[in-house]
Amino acid sequence: MRSARARLAWTVAGFAALALAWNAFATRFSAEENGLVRSGDVFEQASLHLARTLTELPPPARPRVAVFGSSQIAVVKSNVVDPTHTTPYRLHESLAERGVRTEVVDFSDGGQQLVESLLVYLATRDRTRPDAVVIGVSLFSMLRINVRPTLLADVDGAALRDELRALIPAGADPAAVDGLLDWSRSAGQRVAARGRTIQQRLDDRIGDWLAAHTAAFANRQAMFDALIDRPVRRDLVRLVSRRLNQERTARTYEIGPAYASALLALDVMEGATRDAGRVMLVVALPYDDTRPPVPFSPATQARVLADLRASAERSGGALLDLSHALPTGRFGDFEDGSPDDLHYDELGHATVAARIADALAPLLAARGPH
Repeated sequence: MRSARARLAWTVAGFAALALAWNAFATRFSAEENGLVRSGDVFEQASLHLARTLTELPPPARPRVAVFGSSQIAVVKSNVVDPTHTTPYRLHESLAERGVRTEVVDFSDGGQQLVESLLVYLATRDRTRPDAVVIGVSLFSMLRINVRPTLLADVDGAALRDELRALIPAGADPAAVDGLLDWSRSAGQRVAARGRTIQQRLDDRIGDWLAAHTAAFANRQAMFDALIDRPVRRDLVRLVSRRLNQERTARTYEIGPAYASALLALDVMEGATRDAGRVMLVVALPYDDTRPPVPFSPATQARVLADLRASAERSGGALLDLSHALPTGRFGDFEDGSPDDLHYDELGHATVAARIADALAPLLAARGPH
């Protein structure tokens, strides 16, 4: 009997130790570490705001900088999402190192194209009241991708398009205007939500109770994402599919039919910031042209830079060319082994942020006191 009791005690102790270890392990995936992008309305740390909803910010106590752009500034080297290592966060630090105390509002997001940047700016400018706008641009952000409802699901899409239409400069190419307005049509459209079943509602009730008592359950989604979803669904399944279809992620991008509309969006954004008395800095983002297939041919990149420069001159804005600001070692590879010549590591983001700070600081100073 004593032996049975000892075995029972050891079993209970073992399960208790396992539960404690599992609970401690689960805290590694807490919302503070992994929920900044996905779940937070506004992430605030050292005056950095990571905007993922149309939350209204209080009036700025110091110059406020709004940052827009695609995964090239929102993601660290091939889909690693960590806001503390990206360009907007490092920009805040770099400006502070130069004696410029600012607030930075980060609107950058993976897949954000120029038209989406414009629409988000128009929808949020009265709520965030930026003093300066920084937008990262490359041909990659001029490709036609439908506007996602991330920040625009709650806006009046028709009113936003009317506002956009009023800002389009006279004499703009009609085809580019039609393309821009059509591109913006998905703004304000909600994705229909399915009704939840009785079983799903019951699971929610039980899950909420468990989440309130154990870190392991509270962080279950982040744990699932980190341990199963990303390595299996995103990486393994995608890799197998591409191997079977002999696909490679890396490719060379060409100027397409949406290019004129994307340039028009930039013209509108620059004009709107100028008319509001705000500073705008357009940044031609780095890429690597030493590992084929290169993202952009020399002729294509030269045309893009010429068009960005002309757009900045028309609006009285500024262009910062960082196309070749980073060495090859700062860039990574995709899961299939092909070169990712558009996304760079933490040191790359720090370099880009420092160069932006060098260009932005005097522009803010010339604007005068906040």
